[in-house]
Order: sequence, then C-alpha cells, then structure tokens
Amino acid sequence: MLGWKKKIKKHENSNYLKEGTILDNRYEIVRFIKQGGFGIVYLVKDLDTNIELIVKELFFINHSIRNRNGGISNRKIRSNDVSFDKLKEDIKNEINKLKSIENQNIVKAYDFFEENNTIYSVMEYIKGIDLEDYLKDNSFNESEAKDLLRQIINGLKEIHNESMVHRDMKPSNIMRGKNGIYKIIDFTTSKVYSNRTSTVTGIRAPLYCPPELESNKKKVKIGNFSDIYSIGIILIRLFCKQRNIPNLVDRLIDDTEFHKLVSNLNISRVFRGVIIKMTELDPPKRFQNLEEIEDVLFGRIEKDRVFYKEKMSSSNPGCIILMIDQSWSMNEVYGENKELKKDLAARVVNSTIYEIIRASASGRGYKNRCYISVIGYGEEVKMLLEDYLVGVAENPLRLDRDKKRDHRSTPIWIEPRAYYDTPMDSAFRRASEIAQNWVNKHPNSFPPLVINISDGEPTYVEDTRAEAKKLREISSNDGNVLLLNTHIGDGKKKAIKLPHDSSIFSDELAKFLFDISSELPDRLMAEAKKEGFDVDKGARGMIYNSDSKDLIRLLNFGSSVAR
Repeated sequence: MLGWKKKIKKHENSNYLKEGTILDNRYEIVRFIKQGGFGIVYLVKDLDTNIELIVKELFFINHSIRNRNGGISNRKIRSNDVSFDKLKEDIKNEINKLKSIENQNIVKAYDFFEENNTIYSVMEYIKGIDLEDYLKDNSFNESEAKDLLRQIINGLKEIHNESMVHRDMKPSNIMRGKNGIYKIIDFTTSKVYSNRTSTVTGIRAPLYCPPELESNKKKVKIGNFSDIYSIGIILIRLFCKQRNIPNLVDRLIDDTEFHKLVSNLNISRVFRGVIIKMTELDPPKRFQNLEEIEDVLFGRIEKDRVFYKEKMSSSNPGCIILMIDQSWSMNEVYGENKELKKDLAARVVNSTIYEIIRASASGRGYKNRCYISVIGYGEEVKMLLEDYLVGVAENPLRLDRDKKRDHRSTPIWIEPRAYYDTPMDSAFRRASEIAQNWVNKHPNSFPPLVINISDGEPTYVEDTRAEAKKLREISSNDGNVLLLNTHIGDGKKKAIKLPHDSSIFSDELAKFLFDISSELPDRLMAEAKKEGFDVDKGARGMIYNSDSKDLIRLLNFGSSVAR
C-alpha cells in the first residue's frame, strides 16, 4: 500500500495529479493539459510502447473531491442528473463503441480503466491546437468554413450512425492538426439514444448548447439535430467574435438580433440559409440529419467537382502501396512455363518499381514523385519496402545480371516468398495506416493507390471485406483511396478483366474481389484503354484469373499516375 501511495501524488491546492504519477501500472503522467466541467485531461507516456497518449479522468468540477491518496469522492449530484456511477457505465459503453470507429476526423479511442474510484479514458494524442485557441489569431473565409464543416460532418456521421449524440460540440472540442485535418474530441458527455427522451446531464458550453439540453425538464428529446444546432453556432463563431453572438437566453426572448447577425455575415445566400436552419430554436425546424446539410450545401458542388485530377510530382508527391500475397499457395506452378506464382508476383512488382523509377529520371538523378510501400502477407504481415522514390532507386536489395538483355544489371527490391496463411485483412489494415498517415500529411495529393496481388481467398473473408471498406473510405481532397485487385489464376482459365457487373460471376471469390475493388475513375479508365483493356463505365479495378501479361498491364496503368 505504501508503494501505491508513493505513486499517487498531487499538486497542492489543485485537483489534478502530479507529473510522474503512474496510472494503471502503465501510463506515466507527462503533464496536466486542462480541466473541464466533466474531467481532467493529461498527456501521458505509455510505458509499454513509449508512445504519448491522452488520458482523461472523470472528475465533476463541482461535485468531485480529490483525496490525499489520489482517489476521488463525490458529493451528491443534483437530482435531475445521472449518478456518478451511471456516468462511468455510460463512458465504458461509449468508449467500446468508439474503439471500433476508424475515421480521420474523430479522435481514436483505445481503452478505459478504473482507478482512484473513477474512470479514465485513453485516447490518441493529437499534435495541434483546438479551434477555440486557433480562432484567437486566425479568421475563416467561406471556403475554409465549408472545409471545416465537411470534415466535422464526416466524423460526426460515424458517431450518429452508432446512435450516439456528442452533446458538447464547441470549438474547444475540435482539434486542428498541423496538416489542416480537424478531429472531434471529448465524448464524455455523449449519449446513446434511440429517438427517445433522455435525461439531461452535465455541464455544457451555454453559447453552443441547444435549447433542448438547457431545458428545465428532466426528460427531453435529443437527437442528431441537437449536435447540428451546436455546429451551426460554431460556424457563426468562425466569422465573428464570440461576444457578438446573442446567447440562448436572449434568443428565447427575442431572436431578432441573432438573425440580423447571420444575415450580415459575408457568405453566400445558400450557406447563410443552411446556418439559419441549423440553429433554429425549435428542433423540428432544423435539419434532422447531417446528410440533409450535405445535400443542400455540397450536393451540386460534388456533382460538378472533378476528382483524381492531381498529378504526382516532386512538389505534390503521391503514395503507391503494393500488396503481395506470400501465402503457401503461391508455391503453385503457373502456366506452361512452369513459373511459380511467387516468382511471377515478385518479378512483376520489381518490374513495376523499376518502370516508375525510370519514368522519374531527371538528368543524373530522380524526381521524388511518389512514396512506395510494399506489404508482404503470409506467415506475417511485413513491410518489404517503404521509402520515397529516390531512396528506393538508390537502395535495391541486389543487382541481377540479365542474360537476355546483354548482361545488363536489373535491380531487385522484392524476393519471392510463400509460407503459411493469407492474412489479407491484416495487410489491408496496415495499408490503411500508411494511407491515412499519408493523406494527413498530404491532404491535397492524388489519393493513395493500393494494388493487391493474390492467388486465393483470404483466411478471414468478412474481416477482409470490412478492412478493405475502411481502406477505400480514406480520402485526400482529390478523392478516395483507389484499391485494385488482381487474382493470379492457373494460367489456363479465361481471365475476367475490369468488369462493371458482378452478375457475370459464378465464383464466390470473384464476387468478393469485385465487391472490395474501387470503381475506376475516368483518368484510370483512359490509362487502362491505352494498355489495351476493354473498359466500360462503372468498371471495377480487378482482374480474375490474371495471366502474366494482364498482371503487368494492370500494374502499368495503375501506377501510371506516378509516371
């Protein structure tokens, strides 16, 4: 017990724990960050991984008391609020829901644990600044405001799809990363709902709080429209000082000044109308879901907008991810030449990398047009290659003498390998990590291109389907990740190339590959036609029972954006 007491320290005359405190025998407090109405936020170091994370301690500012040993006791909470224990259970349920969400606009939730008579949430640490502080020195134009709104909608839709309402949307709960990516944080006050009445709880920001959450009634109806109100007020805050926005009490008495303020904002008539409808005092008069806002504000824009227009260049590089099945079945013989499938895959990938490098030659050097990653999956999921083009060009594994090409040297980056299962789901998960990191750092780049080479069914089909969907949903400002799949056959059956209709398949594996493959944008369709493919509108980026020539042609048109 004495050893435990030594670890739990606190500052004098403060509620928060001291730097160096160890929580859950794993998280060392690096520093106190802030205290809000519902909790205290710490930056911590995970002693198992040496990674910095955020830990939030549930602590009611007006009801919780820190004891000398670091524990927490709570005074009686208002009768119309939930109990402290009930809120702990709600947080557990919400963290479990958030752990399953992978979205670039939502802070990643990792875990929770109980200690000191309270609960702690473990979250991703975002290097950046919250929107409230950012607005102190920065202003927004309409285009920038719409970009923020688009990102917040992208994240909040995931929350609403889980039947959750955030209930405390405000600038300090939106983090802006250095790459311009906004993330929603702080789900302590979020609530699971099913279009029913709910108990109103907690401490919220009065300016951003919708009237139904400030009601004196114990039970009120909340829903997606509650968060929509708060987002609308946030949008107004982007264009004017907080002190100039009429508060809820004043609005309930006379809403004239509020409407006058919005009418005078220097934004388009359509955007102004959207904000007015988002901030209606009467919930039924608001937009009822985020999709309605997207339809009104972005619908026409998205239809007219041209995606996949960016070119990979040294000033705006792209990312190409090649995935190679290295499972046991790749030891099988392919075609009449008796070449092993693993040798074919390695040969074609090495050739593709070489062609990308050769097309990027400039004088005596190379242009860093893209970042190349190669993932092998079989006995394990392993990064076989990961570097910018210049680094790849200068560091092959070895040089082979090619007798057919006058003994010229051929660079080799990937060696053939085949062993164990087909963990395609884990490989897609790794590809998602690479793709997400890339678009976070390069939001205006051509979206990551992923080409998967396999010869059979993954070990876990449905898990792979789910991971492929997550991968395709990652996006830069130029479009979503493009996922192309090629299935190496036995060299005897007829290949099915870039189909636009899954009804032609009788094979379940072929249907599966069709489902997880991206629809080809016009730009890649044009490149596919140059390679001799017969392509119709709606074609998917997949080849089934691919022969060696089709495999080469698929990689050629797929990687054409880097050349």
